[in-house]
Amino acid sequence: MAMMGQARAFFSLAKYADALVKYQSALEGAPDLIDPDPRIGIGCCLWQLGHRDEAQLAWKRSLELNPTSKMANILLGLYHLDQSSKYPSSQPEFQQHYKRAMTEYTQTAWKLDSKFPLTCATFGNYFLLRKAWPTVEKLARQAIEATDVNAIAGDGWYLLARKEHYEGDIAKATDYYNRADQARGGDDKGYLPAKFGAAQLRTLAADYEGAKHRLDRILQQNKSTEAMTLLGLLYAEDVYASQTAGLNDDKSTERKKAIALLENVRNSWKDAKKKTSPDSAVLLNLAKLYETDSPEKSLQCLYQVEQMEIDEVPDDQRPQDIDDESQMLAALRELLPPQLLNNMAAFHYQAERFGQAREIFQSALNACVKIGDKDSSVDTDALVTSISFNLARTYEAEGMLAEAKKVYEGLLERHPDYTDARVRLAYIDLRETGHSDDSAKALKALLDADPGDLEIRALYGWHIHKTKRRTMNPAEDQEQRHYKHSLQDYDKHDRYSLTGMGNIFLQVAREMRRDTDQDKEKRTKTYARAIEFFDKALQLDSRDAYAAQGIGIALAEEKKDYAGAIQIFTHIREALRDASVFLNLGHAFCEVKQYARAIENVSVLRHPLFPVHILTTN
Repeated sequence: MAMMGQARAFFSLAKYADALVKYQSALEGAPDLIDPDPRIGIGCCLWQLGHRDEAQLAWKRSLELNPTSKMANILLGLYHLDQSSKYPSSQPEFQQHYKRAMTEYTQTAWKLDSKFPLTCATFGNYFLLRKAWPTVEKLARQAIEATDVNAIAGDGWYLLARKEHYEGDIAKATDYYNRADQARGGDDKGYLPAKFGAAQLRTLAADYEGAKHRLDRILQQNKSTEAMTLLGLLYAEDVYASQTAGLNDDKSTERKKAIALLENVRNSWKDAKKKTSPDSAVLLNLAKLYETDSPEKSLQCLYQVEQMEIDEVPDDQRPQDIDDESQMLAALRELLPPQLLNNMAAFHYQAERFGQAREIFQSALNACVKIGDKDSSVDTDALVTSISFNLARTYEAEGMLAEAKKVYEGLLERHPDYTDARVRLAYIDLRETGHSDDSAKALKALLDADPGDLEIRALYGWHIHKTKRRTMNPAEDQEQRHYKHSLQDYDKHDRYSLTGMGNIFLQVAREMRRDTDQDKEKRTKTYARAIEFFDKALQLDSRDAYAAQGIGIALAEEKKDYAGAIQIFTHIREALRDASVFLNLGHAFCEVKQYARAIENVSVLRHPLFPVHILTTN
């Protein structure tokens, strides 16, 4: 018995290897001893040393020798609970271990002694999952009051914290989480689930900086996927909040942190040992974070979510007798969330893969129909309207103007006040009629009906640009007056008008005389005026490629800074994807006598989608 006492002393000091030696010596000296049973202690030491399967064997042997051992029963229950946590709840392995833990071992321990603290704490977790809150509180307090083991008391406090957390009493939940953590050492030791719960409470109280601090501390101790996920989402929310508020704050650091954390979570899914399941929320947030700088990565995240959704489609809902793989995918997509398909198609549209975009937009519309067929109470009108508009834009991009007009007209039959559809129809009409008087009058009527709509004003400015009489006096320029009116009376931050103003001054400066010093000074000031407008647009949106290109052109034409212009044109080439950028690069490379690179850029010219100013070298 003295040997057993020494073993317990070593165990309480966390000297598990020394305790194991003493327990083994006690067993060798008294192999028939079962109360207290050194096998229980041997198993506990092995557990703490990371040898959990060996611990189970020790406890099973103890139970064989003493079937009424409440300690052996509850410890074997905890072993199987630990094993169940390694599997998603949907897998049969989870069910097998969880059932054995609760019905075969924990329930037996409860029948042997319903007041045994470890059994109370373990059963408390079971009732926690069932949301039986009065029973949870009773068992938790019983475990706390009846034990002299800090870890078991900590489990009781954690159960109480979870109960109060669920019921919304943040003050009590915070107190109990802290007690659970302190019971196991607190600070750099403590109980990670309690620390994580306290961090969650910080987010509920909108103390996001406090939550981040706690989660950072957790991750210094343990690379918990739950902590990485929550911390990644908090940094992502910083980025989204800045975007929603229209702020120009530099959130690149927060974006990088969010991506790094969520990618670490994503990579953990590939580790078979961790047995973690993919989480669509992580992927959707990554897609949102990637969408500006890395749209292809964003699209890949959405494809992964799509595959997860397809895998969840029940067998009895899957199409039958379809052998063609592409047809099967199209049929399955109609069973998926249309919002997901809409976003996937939008990325294909952005990358000018219009055929793929069209197919997925059509699948999204069919998915909306099937949702409505399943549940008539679901209002899919907003989704159908948005996706239909996107499909029509895709038809436009493919040159299928008749199909686009048909969709826009259908939208207007259902929603006569849908301005965006009217704007697109007006644009198509202007293109098809060559800005005829009738189409111009229709556009003017649209503007008069809603003079504050910036989309209509932008289209009207484009129409003026295509039809106006050129003048060297910006004050007499009809297009300039229109943009000035937009900025003064409707929105001083309208980037289209700011860029349009810059283009007007840029064109005037290009054509100005430079015979005398006075002419040259006036020309320089006009270029400076153009740059002012472009710079203002870039202050509002640093990714405005058209404004950036305007500055690049001014650098080349006025300052003869071809190296600076090339740097700008190269940077915006992928973002703008416009023939003008390649032509401007070609001209600039010619000026610095890099003819091979000039030819390389000019050779990829395409018809521009939008009217832009092209760099000249006269």
